[in-house]
Amino acid sequence: MLFGPGVMVVTSANRMPAGRALKVSKDIGRLRECFGLRQCSDGSRYSTCTDRWMISGTEKRGPDGCPKARGRRSGRAPFQSPATVRPRTHPVDPNAHACQHPAPLQPRRPLRDARAAVSREASMKHTDSQYEIITDENALRALQADWDELWVRARGFHNQSFDFCWIAWEQIAKPNGRSLRCIVRRDAGRLVMVWPLVTYRRWFLWTYLIPLSPESADYSRVLVEDGAHTAAWVEDAWRVARTRCGADFIHMPYVPEDTALCGLVANANRPVIRERVDAYTAQLGTESRRYDWQGFCDSLGTLHKKKPGKAEQRMSKAGKVDVLLVDPFDTVRIAESVDAMLDWKHSWGSRVNKRGHWLDSAHYRNFLVAWLTSGTTTTPTAASTATLARLLVVTLDDRPVAVNIFCTDTRGVSGIISGFDPDCSKWSPGLIGVEHVARWAFERQLDFDFGTGSEHFKAFWSRGNLSNCWTVQSVNSWWGRVALDVRRFPRAFLATVRALARRDPEQPRVDDASTSRLATLSQYAQTDNPMP
Repeated sequence: MLFGPGVMVVTSANRMPAGRALKVSKDIGRLRECFGLRQCSDGSRYSTCTDRWMISGTEKRGPDGCPKARGRRSGRAPFQSPATVRPRTHPVDPNAHACQHPAPLQPRRPLRDARAAVSREASMKHTDSQYEIITDENALRALQADWDELWVRARGFHNQSFDFCWIAWEQIAKPNGRSLRCIVRRDAGRLVMVWPLVTYRRWFLWTYLIPLSPESADYSRVLVEDGAHTAAWVEDAWRVARTRCGADFIHMPYVPEDTALCGLVANANRPVIRERVDAYTAQLGTESRRYDWQGFCDSLGTLHKKKPGKAEQRMSKAGKVDVLLVDPFDTVRIAESVDAMLDWKHSWGSRVNKRGHWLDSAHYRNFLVAWLTSGTTTTPTAASTATLARLLVVTLDDRPVAVNIFCTDTRGVSGIISGFDPDCSKWSPGLIGVEHVARWAFERQLDFDFGTGSEHFKAFWSRGNLSNCWTVQSVNSWWGRVALDVRRFPRAFLATVRALARRDPEQPRVDDASTSRLATLSQYAQTDNPMP
């Protein structure tokens, strides 16, 4: 007799002595009560109500349709390995035979599951094979024509254009020893996605993966064709970046919430940094169809108790005020204006305790000058013409007092960086420059993206039209986890020592003091942010 959960019990009572058969019948009756067994019509077989399986090679139906045992003379079914077990398939119609078996549930098939896993893995490898990682700058240069076409089709932003990324590579990434990791995807030979990334080594031990950019305050986006497949392509590109770029840490600054990349980055494993930043956009394209410029300014109210235009009128009493756009061929004046703006920006950052490594970087200065003069050094294309950077200068008696750099793209106008002379701060020359950039965009019915930051003038001109961006840095390897633990442990240890030093010596000792100290270490390690 074989019995067990989900296995049929087979007997041959007619071959036993009467006493033995009676004892076996009583034993089977007890089993039936314990396991909910039901007797078939021929009285020689029992099966459970929850039976899902039968042993392969033992199914043989009698006149009443019930399966009969087949095997050795003892009546026991031969043992079969789980790999040969298959689900019961006999009918469950109660009118067909007296043995009523419930409809079989779909069993788990380990072999089939393994084959499915192999199939999924092969599918992922096939998906990865559709992506290429460009590591050579000559191969990147060869992408220009296809990149420009994709940028026009996808209505890309200024920092997604080929010219912008190429200047960032030549002026910032390459001089700083970055390694190129540009992920591209082609569909039927046509370029449909570009994600320019770079890697660099920190302390000669850990590899960081970051976007190819001026490394200042630019958005992080993926240039990809719009469509139903956009989210899937971005997800595949994110997996390729995590698995094939050899990064220990991935740093994605200022990822807009309305992008497919944001959900992937925000849910990354083991985040080290996760910060939300505000960004304001003035919908001047819509406003320009409702108002003229003066009507729009009147509808805004006041900024620092002044209406638009009042600051310029006030400064004009101190001398001659001019606002002009510098010609891109005037390279000398562009370089002088950029140098003056960065000096003002550096002093302003020291005064308000806002610092950025890019303010003190000669590479960033060279990038701005090269970008502002790029129209004079390269053959103009539709994409390069649409993303030209412009330099606006406010002068007082022919002396620069404010500088604004902005650019246009297929979406509108984007503010890049601005600065003003602190000696003229009483006239608010920086606000005068922002006002003229806003008017320039208003007259061309273009929206004005002020970039990241929560300054008052951004909320004023945008009517509080706020969106959010996320800066996330995550651990991408076990070696990165080691770096995180090494950086956190000294601070956690010092915090524990200080906590123990502040404890009242008369306080009774706790039995699990060591557990408490470990809990303090763990809590500090989870809340500290050691990798700025």
